[in-house]
Amino acid sequence: MTELAAGAVSSLLLVIRNETVLLRGVQGDVQFIKEEMESMNSFLAHLARSVPPGGEHNEQVRTWMNQVRLLAQDCNSCIDLYLYRGNPDIHRAKGRLRRHLWWVYWFLRKMIAQHRAAVQLRQLKDRARDVGERRLRYGVEVPGKSAAGQSPSAAAGSCAAADEEEEYQDEDQAVKIQLVVPITHYYGRRSFFEPRTLDDYVKAKLLEWVYEIKLDAVETLSIAIVTPDADKHVLALAHETLVVPYLPPTYERNGYGCGILVNIPAMHHDFLPLGPEEVLYYILRVLKHGKNQSQGIYHGEWEEKNLDSWQNFKKKLGIHYKKEMELQKIRRSIEKMKIYEKLNKIKSDIKDKVKSDIEALAAHQQKDDQQLLLGLKKGVEDIDLSVLLKLLIQSGATGTSQLDQVKNNDMHKLLAWDDGNILKIAKKLKDHMNAEEKTMELNGEQIGAKEETAKQTGEAGEAEEKKEREEEIEEGKAEQDCTGENDDDNGPIRLRKVQYAQIIQEVFLNTSRREPLQAQQQDSSVTKQATKTMMATLDEERIKQMTHEIKLEVLRELQESKQDKNQAIRKPGIPDQNQLAEIFEEVEHKIEEIKQGLEEQMRIKGIVDKIIYHLEGKCPLVILKVDRMMDVSRWEEIRKALSLLKCSADAVIFTTTESIQEAKGYCYQTREPIDYSLVGLYYDTVLELTSKQKNEDNYNPQVFRDILEECEPHEFCMKIFTHALYANPKRSNVELTKFYGTLKASEKSFDIMAKKMFMYSYNDLPKEYKSCLLYLAIFTKGQKIRRSTLIERWVVEGLTLEEDWASSMRQAHRCFGMLIHRWLVYPADISANGKVKSCLVGDLVHGFITTIARKQHFVETRLSHHLARHFSIFNDLKLRSSDRIDKFFEGLSKSSQVSPLKVLDLKGCRCFGGKNQRYLKDICTKMLLLKYLSLRGTYITQLPREINYLRELEVLDIRQTKVAPSATANILLLKLKRLLAGDIDMSSSDFGSVQIPHRIDKMDNIEVLSNVKAPRSNDLKHLKHIGKLWQLRKLGVVINNKDTHLKILLHTISDLHECLRSLSITLSVATPHEGTSSVELPPYNVFHLEHHPKILESLSISGTTLMSLLPVITKGDNDKLAKVTLSRTLLNEDGMDILAKLPKLQCVRLRHITFTEHMLNFKKGEFRCLKYLLVEDSDLTNITFEDGAAHELEKIVLSSTSTMSVSGAGKLPKLEELELNISDSGGRLLSSFDNAKQIAKLTLRGAFPKQDALKVLAKKPNLRCLVLMDVSFDGTHNEITLGKDEFIWLNLLVVDCSSTAKIVFTNGSAPRLEKITWSSATSLSGIDNLPRLKELEFKGISVPKELKETIKKHQNKPSLKYGAET
Repeated sequence: MTELAAGAVSSLLLVIRNETVLLRGVQGDVQFIKEEMESMNSFLAHLARSVPPGGEHNEQVRTWMNQVRLLAQDCNSCIDLYLYRGNPDIHRAKGRLRRHLWWVYWFLRKMIAQHRAAVQLRQLKDRARDVGERRLRYGVEVPGKSAAGQSPSAAAGSCAAADEEEEYQDEDQAVKIQLVVPITHYYGRRSFFEPRTLDDYVKAKLLEWVYEIKLDAVETLSIAIVTPDADKHVLALAHETLVVPYLPPTYERNGYGCGILVNIPAMHHDFLPLGPEEVLYYILRVLKHGKNQSQGIYHGEWEEKNLDSWQNFKKKLGIHYKKEMELQKIRRSIEKMKIYEKLNKIKSDIKDKVKSDIEALAAHQQKDDQQLLLGLKKGVEDIDLSVLLKLLIQSGATGTSQLDQVKNNDMHKLLAWDDGNILKIAKKLKDHMNAEEKTMELNGEQIGAKEETAKQTGEAGEAEEKKEREEEIEEGKAEQDCTGENDDDNGPIRLRKVQYAQIIQEVFLNTSRREPLQAQQQDSSVTKQATKTMMATLDEERIKQMTHEIKLEVLRELQESKQDKNQAIRKPGIPDQNQLAEIFEEVEHKIEEIKQGLEEQMRIKGIVDKIIYHLEGKCPLVILKVDRMMDVSRWEEIRKALSLLKCSADAVIFTTTESIQEAKGYCYQTREPIDYSLVGLYYDTVLELTSKQKNEDNYNPQVFRDILEECEPHEFCMKIFTHALYANPKRSNVELTKFYGTLKASEKSFDIMAKKMFMYSYNDLPKEYKSCLLYLAIFTKGQKIRRSTLIERWVVEGLTLEEDWASSMRQAHRCFGMLIHRWLVYPADISANGKVKSCLVGDLVHGFITTIARKQHFVETRLSHHLARHFSIFNDLKLRSSDRIDKFFEGLSKSSQVSPLKVLDLKGCRCFGGKNQRYLKDICTKMLLLKYLSLRGTYITQLPREINYLRELEVLDIRQTKVAPSATANILLLKLKRLLAGDIDMSSSDFGSVQIPHRIDKMDNIEVLSNVKAPRSNDLKHLKHIGKLWQLRKLGVVINNKDTHLKILLHTISDLHECLRSLSITLSVATPHEGTSSVELPPYNVFHLEHHPKILESLSISGTTLMSLLPVITKGDNDKLAKVTLSRTLLNEDGMDILAKLPKLQCVRLRHITFTEHMLNFKKGEFRCLKYLLVEDSDLTNITFEDGAAHELEKIVLSSTSTMSVSGAGKLPKLEELELNISDSGGRLLSSFDNAKQIAKLTLRGAFPKQDALKVLAKKPNLRCLVLMDVSFDGTHNEITLGKDEFIWLNLLVVDCSSTAKIVFTNGSAPRLEKITWSSATSLSGIDNLPRLKELEFKGISVPKELKETIKKHQNKPSLKYGAET
């Protein structure tokens, strides 16, 4: 309310200050009113800064502010009317005799006007005094300040708007992210206004995850997706994103060869443990029995809805028995390998070594242990396996690891049990277990000799690395040999070295490391290098002494640790028989643990071998669904087991847990899980928006999640909050925490939460933006509002509070952009260059702003929306909501008073036919202060001469009318900014053009001239006078195809070279030529431009000329031309070369063009910025895109009745929108886009072959929106059936076809379809098979009863809306 009153007062003060000279006759009263208004304005500003905590002032304050506003408006109207009658400018501009005698008439009118104004101002002066006293009389005071109610900072306007009108175009800010909205669908260049769907968000995060994976990664990497309801289609999301052929063209990796969907809860009993063996078996089961579709996906058991608990139990029990049978086969293979005998051999060797050491200790011999000495000097490669295992056992007996002793005591004493040495021990153990008993010793000796030779040559490091790589290759070859010809061939199971290393770590070092050995090798290299350096500095004698000391110390500590606690500590000596038995018992225990570890790893490896056999060389993506039966702590074991596949297989885990922290356990390293929910989607967006504040002290991302969780499940609330952060991301933690507390304490109903979230964004707006938003309450719900119309009305209503027109327009464009960015209004139509052309207000927001507007007396409550949109918001009209607009005009003709209305928008009114043409004359004589007059789409045929009475008029719109061309010849409106004329009928010869006003040179405020032409073909001075309009930014002109006309036009363009942004040239003789390949374009070197337009952004040329205007106008240094439209003319390869060289060209429209070669070729490296291409009614037979041409192209529109084909559409990486308006009975054109996999929106008009068309559409992997408008398949009335697993990504379906009688959705079709719009000519069947359906919009009167019942029974309870039938 405050901003409305302040705006009215500010406008009045501005008029008084600017018109001081003209107000001298009534200066006394005006001065008093000025001073009184200044005081009131200061008080209003104080009120605006002191909004109460509730966000609204009390009723008493609101009433007083409304009185101030009305008083200011009445004063403004009075002064405007006085200035209108006393201003001499209009008389000075008149020609002939009136130009010399104007002052007599003007002086008499001025005296009369001064008298009337004096009387009215005296009354207004009394009212002003009374309003000021009334504030004191009733105690209207400024409320106490509230931190929560502070006026929003200018930061709310920090996000600059993207201007639609070329004449007021600021630099558009680059849109960084895609924001969110559930129902409205836009694609490609419209990505900022289109929401990311939940699937799009998860898809982007999965691609981000895969992009970070190194190409040479061998181990299995994993990521978790948290989803409360992981159905089959949700799990398939990972497959449809990452598995070939779904990967985007820009993806560098080869991708996964197949996807394996494993639903563990559907196969596993809750009460049984779940470990690596079980998970691997379920993967094997899916590979064996699952469906292998053409897309390379395997999926097995799924939850069957019709199974009761007993049937489900029996099914899982059967799977369990089959798993045990598979494992039993593996156990028999293990028994054949005699692993127990080989381990017993190791055990006996260790015992012998222990006895030998004790005997040496008893004899006090410093016997050289040659192997241990060699090991300390050169490494563990030359130490016997039994000696190494014995040392590992002793390491565990001391209660601390050898590595810890090296760090804490003397690094020179013991071996470092780092990963490098563990792997070497594992290699020895592997060789021992895989070797036959007869050749075991021989193999060990050969290996030792080979290593010794390599080290003696000085190439130990390189030889070791080379050997490890060779071992990896040989391991893979051995695996392939072991798998056999089928999975029933249970040959020997060969464990990998890393498995043996894992066993050694778990048995001897009491660790289960989270990071695999391969990931730790980099850290261990430092320790190994330090050990090597240390050993190089010791001489042999010192090593011998150290070896003996180590043996004595280890055996002494071993003896002490085994003594009974009740006995006194004995001095170092020889262990007795009991102690020796305990040592042997420890050896037995460790070897038994090794046996168990080997058995488990062999069972795992046995299943892995079978999986490798069934994969047939493909790299799989394992997709698991898990629930709480999975122990997250065991996931690392499962991940290591999957790494044994050795084919870069990775895993995506869908978990139903509600804990994000718990889900982190499934993610490799420290990566965050993906939250498959609306909260996760919006939270990810908010983190991107506030990323620049991460380093600030008060940055707390958790509060964002808390607020979003309070909004759940209401997406509207999340969306408004996210867009509010986009408009103003720099919000304090205190503010956000307080807002969170408010939400938490509120009732969780949708209405209350939605209102609070709306008010959060609304209160953050600057005061003038609030007024502009409330202004939208005069329009009906769902009505499309043109951006240009809305901005013009805001300006003439004075809502932008700027002093001049240009500043007001810029402010209005920023306001429009801000409302779009905050999603308080939604984009409806978007231009080719991605700018919003029209908008609409959603039902919820419309309800909120209507309530506020009525409470603040912003709109007239008596007027219905169908009347309110025609008039100014502040009016004194005596109309009821049931009245028609005819009644207003009838009352206007009878009234003797001047109406203070400033806006009259009569677009589409049908009341001007016949005798009612007089209504326009009444408007011109009774609405003298009018600033905006739109007659667009009405039945008027003439403009009365009284049109010049509207001296304040700034916008005159007569488009799509039958006004005679000569009607504008005598217009003389000095304040006119925009003269808009023209017809949408392209077949018209002059396109509804009107004559250039005779006194156009006096109308120097003109900024837009649309579709004007010279009065006579031989009188071109008026066309020449246009060159004097240096504020002109947009010019649309119609000329004859003559040299003289072209010469004058080019001269005019040259004069306007510094201000012209948009130019449209139409030749009145614009007949398309029947071109052949021999047709030559006329020469264009006859004329030239002296000065080329510097800031021209849009160019339209229609008609064939004696010269080609395109190269003449585009020649020069212009680097801003973004849009070119060519109509009814010839075009050859040279013309295409001119377009191709324009550096900023984004949009090309070719209408009714005759191509000399009948082909259009886009060459490599050309049209680098092109985003939109339209070809309509041409004689083209082929359009070719070479590789690397038009790589930014996002939308193609083709409209033709001739046979046409497109080559190279698959080479356009960003092509996301396609519109075809053709007769393609052979399916040639539609099949040209088979390889264009990125198409997200497809619009079809015309005739297509049914089977081919549906086949092409159904396999589009990214098709989100399908629009069928007047489409016929095979030329007959037919039925469209969507089959299972077809249109898997489709979100929106629009059908308006009289030839399509029925659409049938089968089970499994269009699983992501959320909205359907259809007409009365088509019936729907099977919508209960659409699991995500949210909204239906019917273009008709009555929905069939059967369909209504189906909608009520649908699990989502989708909303049903009615729209106007087209």
